[in-house]
Amino acid sequence: MMEGTNNARAAVDKLLDMYDEYTALTVKIAAAERRLALAKLKNSSGEQIRIELDDLRHSQQQLSDNMTFDTPLVWVMYKFEAYQDEAQPIQTMHDFRLHCSKPGYICTKRFTFLNAHLCNNGQCPLMDDERYPDKMLLSEIFPLLGEIEQDEAFLFSWRAHEYYQEAGIVKKWQDYVDRRG
Repeated sequence: MMEGTNNARAAVDKLLDMYDEYTALTVKIAAAERRLALAKLKNSSGEQIRIELDDLRHSQQQLSDNMTFDTPLVWVMYKFEAYQDEAQPIQTMHDFRLHCSKPGYICTKRFTFLNAHLCNNGQCPLMDDERYPDKMLLSEIFPLLGEIEQDEAFLFSWRAHEYYQEAGIVKKWQDYVDRRG
């Protein structure tokens, strides 16, 4: 289990660096959008700015495509740490459930997949607010996620969705369909 935690720590550290880069690109994109709007107000073509903006957006999309979560532990550790200083941090089970509640959202698909596994194995789903109260820190489920990683069939399925592509185009979790309902 310790090796899994060390691997998760290294993966999360890499993802946090990528998140910093993603955030920096977001700032550059916003600045380029402002410059393009100003150019349009001045009746200038802004073609160079448009090219720069397209390049920045492409770089950000590539970075986003490369930000993958090899295991649920890596995913949840990342969510817990990456957003701690954001307007909507993901620190508690309530925060996490709320974050994973948007229909069609990739994190909702991951959360649903994880809960289906828990239910299929006779465990309480993460939606159970008696077992996982709203105020419980998200970090308290890290050991559970580490245990789940011992199930090779689960990890194989998780990774099949996480690294899913069509015709070489990254389409993480777009193949996942919740078959429970």
